[in-house]
Amino acid sequence: MREMSTDMRNLRVSPINQAMFSVSGESSSFVVDIKNRTCTCRMLQVDQLPCPHALAVFASMKMDPYEYCSYYYTSEAFRNTYQETIFSVGNPAEWTVPNDVHDIVVIAPNQKRSCGRPTEKRFRAA
Repeated sequence: MREMSTDMRNLRVSPINQAMFSVSGESSSFVVDIKNRTCTCRMLQVDQLPCPHALAVFASMKMDPYEYCSYYYTSEAFRNTYQETIFSVGNPAEWTVPNDVHDIVVIAPNQKRSCGRPTEKRFRAA
C-alpha cells in the first residue's frame, strides 16, 4: 500500500454522494464506493486491498485505509495460519527410521542432456 500511495498524489477526489466519490487523474476517472467497497478499476474487489483511487478517497476523508483491507492480509491471520501446523523436525540423530526405509537408496534419473543451446521447435513460414 505504501507503493500505491505515491500514485494517489496526482489524483483529484470529488464527492458524488456520502459513499461514492469520483477520482480523476491525468487521463482517466474512476468511481469509488466506500460503502460497498468497490472501485471501477476492480482492484478493490479482486485483491481486497485499497487501490490508489480508494487511497485518495481515504486520505481526503481522513479514514484509515487498513480497515478496508481483507482480514487475510493482517498479521493476525498470518499468525493463525501457521499456529497449529508447524512441527519442528528435530535432530536427525534422534529420528526413528524403519530399516526398510533406511536401506532405500535414491539416485538421480539416468538422463543425458545435450550440450549447447536447445533447438528451435517451431517452423518458419516459407
